[in-house]
This record gives sequence, C-alpha cells and structure tokens, in this order.
Amino acid sequence: MIGPMMEVHAEARRQALLLESERGRRIVEVERGQRRSVRSSIGGRIVRLGAWIAGEH
Repeated sequence: MIGPMMEVHAEARRQALLLESERGRRIVEVERGQRRSVRSSIGGRIVRLGAWIAGEH
C-alpha cells in the first residue's frame, strides 16, 4: 500500500511542479497574497473596528 501511494504522491507533486513552472511567479504571488491576507485579516479587522469607532467607515 505504501509503494503505490508514494508513486501517486510523487506524480501529483510532478504535476504541481509542472503547473508552477508554467505559471511561474503568479503562483508565488498568489501564495504570498494568501499568507498576507491570513496574517492581516485579524489586524485588518482591528483597523476596521477602530475606523468604525472613529466614524470613518
């Protein structure tokens, strides 16, 4: 079971690398954007709440 599963995983990884090489920087930018949005979502809510309290919505 381990052998075939490893082969499937390796093939999926090859396809992912192929897509990355085709799209190139777009994937990197999207990944960075997602990470930033996850990190800044909490901070962004605090800022929005502060702006709403200040009456700047």
